[in-house]
Amino acid sequence: MERNLYFRIIFLAALMWSGKLFAQEQIIFDKAETNSFLVRSNSPGPDRALLDEMITMIAVGNNKSPSQTEFVFQFEKQLRLVQRDPQTLEVSAALAKFRFTGDVNYRTFPLYDVLRPSSVDALISVKRKSGEEFYQQKFTGISLTNDPSYLARFTLTDSGKGLDGMTLEVKEMLFRYDANAKAAFNAKVNLIEDYHQDIQRLKEVREQLFALNPDQLEQLRAMLATLDKQDDILMAVGKAGYMPWLQADPSLDYRKVAPKQLELTQISARLRAEIQDKLRNLPALHTERGRLFLKNGNLVTAAREFNLALEADPAYPPAHLELAGMDLMAGNRPAASGRLKNMLNHLNPSQDVRQLGLVLATDIVENYMQESALLTQQGAHEQSLLGLMEAYAFARDLNGFYLPNSFLVQFDKAKQNVYLTYLQTSFESLTQGDLAACESWLDKAYAFQRVNQQAIPTTEEADELRLRLKEAQYQQLIAEGRVALEGQRYEEARDKFTLAHNLSSDFPFEKDPELPELEQQAAKPLLLAMGTKAAEFARVNQLQQAFEMKKVMESWRETYDLGDDAEVKAILDQLNQAISTKECENTRVKFVSELRRAQDLVREKKYLDAESLFDQALSTANLGPNCDIDYQAAIEGKKAILPVTRYLKKMQIVEEKIDKYRFDEAVLYYNDAGNHFQQENIASFGLVHQSLEEYGLSKFRKEFAFYLAKEFANQQKYATSMKLVRKLLDRRFNRGRLTPLLEQLGEAYAEADFRNKPGENYKILLSGHVGNTVGMGKFKSAYKKRWKYLKKK
Repeated sequence: MERNLYFRIIFLAALMWSGKLFAQEQIIFDKAETNSFLVRSNSPGPDRALLDEMITMIAVGNNKSPSQTEFVFQFEKQLRLVQRDPQTLEVSAALAKFRFTGDVNYRTFPLYDVLRPSSVDALISVKRKSGEEFYQQKFTGISLTNDPSYLARFTLTDSGKGLDGMTLEVKEMLFRYDANAKAAFNAKVNLIEDYHQDIQRLKEVREQLFALNPDQLEQLRAMLATLDKQDDILMAVGKAGYMPWLQADPSLDYRKVAPKQLELTQISARLRAEIQDKLRNLPALHTERGRLFLKNGNLVTAAREFNLALEADPAYPPAHLELAGMDLMAGNRPAASGRLKNMLNHLNPSQDVRQLGLVLATDIVENYMQESALLTQQGAHEQSLLGLMEAYAFARDLNGFYLPNSFLVQFDKAKQNVYLTYLQTSFESLTQGDLAACESWLDKAYAFQRVNQQAIPTTEEADELRLRLKEAQYQQLIAEGRVALEGQRYEEARDKFTLAHNLSSDFPFEKDPELPELEQQAAKPLLLAMGTKAAEFARVNQLQQAFEMKKVMESWRETYDLGDDAEVKAILDQLNQAISTKECENTRVKFVSELRRAQDLVREKKYLDAESLFDQALSTANLGPNCDIDYQAAIEGKKAILPVTRYLKKMQIVEEKIDKYRFDEAVLYYNDAGNHFQQENIASFGLVHQSLEEYGLSKFRKEFAFYLAKEFANQQKYATSMKLVRKLLDRRFNRGRLTPLLEQLGEAYAEADFRNKPGENYKILLSGHVGNTVGMGKFKSAYKKRWKYLKKK
């Protein structure tokens, strides 16, 4: 108890000591005093030249002399000493609450924000209670950009005399203006000068506006540009604001910020509205004047007035309409139609102007029709149709304009004229023997008719002309083929005769009776040459190429009716003999190779592969029944290995049955394979047929092994069953499924042991059966239970 009280006292003492330490952090000196200095043209200091320029500017802006211009810069010194601990003193000195009084406006705009000094130099002194100076330091170039601006913030240490009663003093302050301060001052003064010039310029613009004629477009636009520039100046003055931080001082009454700005803005807006009114009236004025000049035949001046209207308003429909009419009068129909389409479809004209535009559109279409009729009289049918097509496209692109029936009739007639022109030109080319030109013009006629079936519904004349053309082409091909045949250019002759033959099949004109014989004469030399080349292919064992050429020759023989020709028959027989001879040689070589490989496989005891190759060799021999191949060796070879291949196939079936989980059938086939093995003495082939137990263990598959284990157990072949069970347990077979079998085996082993060795310790016997095999728990429990039962019995 006393020990606990002791610790409590120590803890309370520590708390009291820490409170005393905290209490020592206290303000020992705190003073704020207002200071000021007079700024005038003869103010002392290192920046005298800069100050003189600034004061001179302010004097001019207030209509006073520099000697009468002065202002007072006021601020507050904030001084503080704080004791952090018995030996540490924190010193803090700052200037704050900057403000001005006096002549600080320039043309009624305040300049307080740019008259603050840039920096200050100061001497800081710390004194003891006795008046002794404890610390003194000179600080230079202290920035005055913030409010408050700290002259100094630092700590002092006194280890002996204590800090009570100390005082802080700032003296010998020297304020400075730098070039940046002068640049900011000049920027403000220039802006204010621009503002006052703007006032004068707006007055001049107004006077000029009243003196202008309404059609002096360029001068009006120049005035608008001037207004835009003046508005930019007004905007700059507005953004500058001149809202001084000084207005927070309640002793000063300053609320004027750009007093004439609103008035100037209103003047600018009124001038702009007056100019825009005059500009809006210009298009109608110029258009009306243009119509008067047009009526008097002064086309150049009229066009100038209409274009002046569009300069004032590029989307003025009446001026566009007048210019379109003038384009049509001048014969510039594309320009007229283009301007008219643009006006009617995009410029939203009044109803009256639109109606006039549609009347002008009718004039344009009639102009096209007149020109087309004249071209038709001159035989220029294509040009006539092109003009009408332009008119049709122009009318189609106009909203609310419909072509007259007379135009459509003329349009169809122009199409018919063009079609007939194509036919006539084609006929003339045929008459002159220019068959290529004839066919080209005829193709144009057919293509034109397909596009214009409403105007040209039938092609009877063209069909008749085409028949005559094809007959002429037929005769020309035969003539060209004869020339090629005489020059022994057999391939060219055959091609010509083939084309002529095809033409005679496609069109009903009289055939040349000599054409079949001419085709034979051209084809036979080619066929004989082809046979020689095919025989060479056969000789060098390129049988595929020889076969392909033989097929072509047989086709030609039938096509050109050369079946009775002795030369053609002889060369085909020779080719067949060459191909057959080479085929037999290849077949014999292939047969011998396959037979030898099969015999090698027998020696390698790959009996199934050998049987497959014997079959392949026999198939090869059958491909050439006339090639005199002795295939008896292949028959004997296959016969010799048939017993073993049948055994191996039976074993393959066993594998398939196991894969399909048909275990009963697998055992039957396995036993059948074993019987075959014994009867045919398969052991002589170097193979061994295992017992079913050995097969199950060597070809181990879990489900099949499980099946065999149960079967052997049911047949009381417990040792064999146990071998399979052990392997299943090693392979982590499902113990739950093995439980009945393990119990059956346990009972069976217990009965056998009890019968043979009743006096032995069963645990020793059981240990011998189980060994290190994991998972024999059910076997053990069944064994023990059965042994005990037999013992009691």
